[in-house]
Amino acid sequence: MKKQDKRNESIAFDPLGFVEVWQTSETLQEVADKLGMPLKKASVKASRFRGKGVPLKNFRTASVDWAAVAKYAESLKGGE
Repeated sequence: MKKQDKRNESIAFDPLGFVEVWQTSETLQEVADKLGMPLKKASVKASRFRGKGVPLKNFRTASVDWAAVAKYAESLKGGE
């Protein structure tokens, strides 16, 4: 079986479908799963759409307790 030509992939891409999936999903992972593409590719496509003026929503990122992360890292250092 021949490897799919990347140029053909972009021709078959449905921008309206991408917007619909993006706007109706709760997470970037959900978008990637629904579209069957890697997380990074979905994120890059969204950035390109935004750059062209398409107002895609932003997904919330998980907040990180950096003090707890630092404490955990310190606990793993051992007897240095």
